[in-house]
Amino acid sequence: SLDTTAATLAQGATKQLVVTGTMSDGSTKDITNSSEGTTYTSSNSAVATVDANGLITVLPTATVGYKTVILANNNGKTASCTVTVGSAAVTVNSISLDTTAATLAQGATKQLVVTGTMSDGSTKDITNSSTGTTYTSSNASVATVDANGLITVLPTATVGYKTVISAKNNGKTASCTVTVGSAAVTVNSISLDATAATIGQGVTKQLVVTGVMSDGSTQDITNSSTGTTYTSSNLAVATVDANGLITVLPPATVGYKTVITAKNNGKTASCTVTVGSGAVTVNSISLDTTAATIVQGATKQLVVTGTMSDGSTKDVTNSSTGTTYTSSNTAVATVDANGLITVLPTATVGYKTVISVKNNGKTASCTVTVGSAVVTVNSISLDTTAATIVQGATKQLVVTGSMSDGSTKDLTNSSTGTTYTSSNTAVATVDANGLVTVLPTATVGYKTVISAKNNGKTVSCTVTVGSTGVAVNSISLDSTAVAIGQGLTKQLIVTGAMSDGSTKDITNSSTGTIYTSSNLAVATVDANGLITVSPTAISGYKTVITVKNGTKTASCTVTAGISGPTVTSISANLSTVTLAKGATQQLNVTATMSDSSTKDVTNSSTGTTYASSNTAVATVDANGLITILPTATSGYKCNITINNNGKIITCTVTVAP
Repeated sequence: SLDTTAATLAQGATKQLVVTGTMSDGSTKDITNSSEGTTYTSSNSAVATVDANGLITVLPTATVGYKTVILANNNGKTASCTVTVGSAAVTVNSISLDTTAATLAQGATKQLVVTGTMSDGSTKDITNSSTGTTYTSSNASVATVDANGLITVLPTATVGYKTVISAKNNGKTASCTVTVGSAAVTVNSISLDATAATIGQGVTKQLVVTGVMSDGSTQDITNSSTGTTYTSSNLAVATVDANGLITVLPPATVGYKTVITAKNNGKTASCTVTVGSGAVTVNSISLDTTAATIVQGATKQLVVTGTMSDGSTKDVTNSSTGTTYTSSNTAVATVDANGLITVLPTATVGYKTVISVKNNGKTASCTVTVGSAVVTVNSISLDTTAATIVQGATKQLVVTGSMSDGSTKDLTNSSTGTTYTSSNTAVATVDANGLVTVLPTATVGYKTVISAKNNGKTVSCTVTVGSTGVAVNSISLDSTAVAIGQGLTKQLIVTGAMSDGSTKDITNSSTGTIYTSSNLAVATVDANGLITVSPTAISGYKTVITVKNGTKTASCTVTAGISGPTVTSISANLSTVTLAKGATQQLNVTATMSDSSTKDVTNSSTGTTYASSNTAVATVDANGLITILPTATSGYKCNITINNNGKIITCTVTVAP
């Protein structure tokens, strides 16, 4: 079918036909373009022609009142439009703008584009004032607009203020709301934390670069990601890496110099490095913290920094640098050879111990207080930091918190204290529980930043408006009913039947699929469809796992069974690992059960055993914690053998240099 079966067009005017095909599967599709197999003919090319893609052009010499029939043909199916030559007195029926909302920085400009729908059904660019279009700004102290639609935001305009730009032609109007955004901040000048340094042979020093920005603020721009680059004038003396770490070469001659130059946005600063003698000693030490409250059973890694005799600084945390640690009360907390503090699970809340650190006769200390096991949010993360969502579509954000006790927790729901905001609600909104909705009127390509906040910690996801693409027509599961043993898991697989006739795996939450369980006392389901039956679930009890993507749903009934499945195979999180002397690494072992479910069998209580082929290199405890001996030789290896129910795998451990 055509968008019109009759049209009157003025001499010299054009009109684009739109052809819609009804497909064999009942769907409809735009088949206007010749690439879709559509062909066009005109019955009288002295009146009007039609190109390969359906653009009709009435000849300037065509006689008013004459007609031609434009015929569209695809797969033997035809439709037609009768074109009559009208008089050339074509007027503007309505107008539209290329955008109805824009955020522009102070001092920035934007050219509006105005399109007129004409009285003969054609369209015309009427941006220029010569076509009769006029423009006004509702607030000239925010932004002005010239005679041809060029918007200019005043440099003095207040961020967040708005003005409405109105375009008018032949009594028809359209408008664009302009919001003042903050101006792009650039680097005005840079400085280094040191302009001269004496560094021993083989020693390093980290430069710190500070930028004075165009908005008057200062910013750490040390990292190369900020645009800062570094060069050394004499690579035989010292090198400098992409992020400003200077390394004096071990064979560099004492007294020789090099100039390290830092550059950002055309601004430069330099530091002259002189090679000092290699006998660099520790002058003083400092800790990353002098007081810490740690809950029962928790750990904290101290970081020790040495100020060296040549003025440089060095990480001297590891015992290999000569640093030693003691605890004044080992009934409260212990500290290992490399500064890892562990508060005893039996320590009394409020009790204290002093962790003393010593290197080259220099000391520093940290007072550790036993805290109650109140768990707070340390940091948060999103399941995605960028998403393209089509107009009118939604996406559920998932927020995960890293807690003060080392655990992780789903903090998506507002009841956990998480709040959400959208930087541009004309693009997309976000509800109290993190459901992002792109407005049906949002402009394709426009963006908004969705921020999630909990306990002062924030993360964000940039949402870009995508063009309306392939949607989910229906969804199905790999299983609609399943019995799972107590304490066991099963991964659901979700398949979407798409609007273009294809199928797609939409199991992952990143595809917009969400999961719920009707009875959490029987089984839970995570964001990506992993079902876990509670170890305490009563055999025979049921829950319904509901899966939703958009408005399409499917469900699986889960029955809690008696834990009878056996181990058919096992796998570990690591097959090879390289560890420093004195370091530890926890193995995690997963079993595939006879009912195809999976189970964590790391703990010895599940029947898993561990053995080391060389205990002079590394030991492994009953629950899979590998420990490299401090006396182990660099480069030496051993195999950790893991056995459960006669199923055996190994992990090769290498001692780091």
